[in-house]
Amino acid sequence: NWENCVNMRTDYFDRKGDLLKQQYIHWQQIKQAWVWDRMLVENVQTYHSSMFLVEKVEVGVGLADKLFTQRNMRSPPP
Repeated sequence: NWENCVNMRTDYFDRKGDLLKQQYIHWQQIKQAWVWDRMLVENVQTYHSSMFLVEKVEVGVGLADKLFTQRNMRSPPP
């Protein structure tokens, strides 16, 4: 049940056990699916960060299951 999903931050640690990165994810519900639309990853050791944004997400658009082969996921058809 994703209705009460609150896992919005994930911490990553280096080999010494020190905090390395923090990942923040904003989730949204589209129809019956939960998808993220914003993700921020911050390297707390180097102060570098990256922001990923997803726009215009559509769910249940009728894609055939046969499109989701391992081969197509690596190299999508034209």
